[in-house]
Amino acid sequence: MRPEGSSHTGRRRKMAQGGRKFFMVALLAAVIVSTFGVQACLAAETETAVKAATGFGDKSTMALAAAIVVSLSCLAAAMAVGRVGAAALGMASERPEMLMKSLIFVVVAEGIAIYGLIMGIMLWTLIK
Repeated sequence: MRPEGSSHTGRRRKMAQGGRKFFMVALLAAVIVSTFGVQACLAAETETAVKAATGFGDKSTMALAAAIVVSLSCLAAAMAVGRVGAAALGMASERPEMLMKSLIFVVVAEGIAIYGLIMGIMLWTLIK
């Protein structure tokens, strides 16, 4: 039997705050990676711009940038979907009417991967 003052609400609150912090960090990382991808796309219109922006003028640098953008955004999306999806299903077990409302957050987290894939495709099309 637990003492009267101890409850799991403090632990749940800390876990919820940790989940929010993680999601915000993943979202911020995806935005930063996407921003650098857009800047690389804009700077890569000419061969001299690529050399000036990156210091390299070969195609392998652009391929590496595309791979980094796609991999980091998919990793962040997978971690966010895992946490948000688990929380959504946990909430749905207690309140089934909230399932569809909570799945919206899972879709938003999956959008991170889609944005990263779009940036990777944009970078990949610049490699000729």
